Amino acid sequence: QLRLGGTDDFKIFQDGADSQIINRSSGDLIISSQVTNSDLMLKNVAGGGTTNYIVLDGGEEKSIFYRPTRHRDNVTASFGNSDDLKIYHDSSNSYISEEGTGVLIVGSNSQTNFQVLGSNKMIVGNTAVTLIDTIPLQAGNDGDFAIVHDGTDTIIENKTGNLIISASSTERI
Repeated sequence: QLRLGGTDDFKIFQDGADSQIINRSSGDLIISSQVTNSDLMLKNVAGGGTTNYIVLDGGEEKSIFYRPTRHRDNVTASFGNSDDLKIYHDSSNSYISEEGTGVLIVGSNSQTNFQVLGSNKMIVGNTAVTLIDTIPLQAGNDGDFAIVHDGTDTIIENKTGNLIISASSTERI
């Protein structure tokens, strides 16, 4: 065993089964590289060879994950200085939640496909919304209004109340 500090504050040892680094001081355990643009690497043996799992890349100034990560149920992955974006799974459902003052934007190829705003509003962006045949576009708490294409015909269904079509201009509909 390698022991450092007045009362075994820090020790490194191997007990025959496990190798351990233990910090028992009141301060933090800091692992640091003082070489410009150098990397800190966490490696393990996988599939017969030593593989990077996590690299703290000083040159790119990024944390790079080389292996999948697993977040257990009810463990949140948070993003942003104030943990504004949260992704988690509660053993039944999966959630992506914008909890800051901004907007949740979903896109691809640097294009906004749609945005989710607070107050139960969604703004569709620059792309068409496509539903496959027999999947209805519904409105109302119980899907009271629906538009669906069954592969041949397009059906507009209104289950409750009147179906009113109006124009806000003097032009004809």
